[in-house]
Amino acid sequence: PAVVVNWAIDFDKYRRIPLPGAFSSRYPAAAGKRLIVYLGRIAYSKGLDLLARAFGRVAQTHQDTYLVLVGPDHEGYGAKVQSVLSEEGVLERTIFTGMVPEQEKIEALWAAEVFVLPSYVEGFGIAMIEAMACERPVVITRGSCMQHEVIQADAGLVVNCDVDELAQALTRMLDDPELRKRMGQNGKNLVEDKFTWPRAAEEMLNVYEDILKCHNRKF
Repeated sequence: PAVVVNWAIDFDKYRRIPLPGAFSSRYPAAAGKRLIVYLGRIAYSKGLDLLARAFGRVAQTHQDTYLVLVGPDHEGYGAKVQSVLSEEGVLERTIFTGMVPEQEKIEALWAAEVFVLPSYVEGFGIAMIEAMACERPVVITRGSCMQHEVIQADAGLVVNCDVDELAQALTRMLDDPELRKRMGQNGKNLVEDKFTWPRAAEEMLNVYEDILKCHNRKF
């Protein structure tokens, strides 16, 4: 029979809260702003064209909000994203960090009010797990295979790959601090329960024990 053991992260590493202002000290434009953060490759499959247009709508009513895109450009797709952001009039309110070291990534996640992963297709979404470990509420699309876990845990909002729906979900998150707090806490609990290395090791041990039981029954 097929067995699935969840991927995992070093949970404690993400629980160490960075010093206040750590991210904005590296990126002064982020100082005093409310940040929507994406983490991953700057690639077509990640739905960043949708995000760029959605942010254009969010920015009209949330003047203090910036979009932060953390990750390396993939095959030059960053130019397309910048073009869409420019069309929406929000390129100057977007921060491209490029590839960053591990600590800077964690600082970006903790600086976020909302984490967004708008992928057309997403096999797992390790960045989303990292964001939830930092108690960040998430907005993801139905392209993510993790959508059911997020819904069941009430850890974020799941929308179709649609500009209007994405903009509405981001706006709802920004406008509701209690929602952000509750979903952020629920996401942290989900990661702690299912996506740590001790849990993955326990599940793998169970798999090996089951194999041995089946083997012994044959003799």
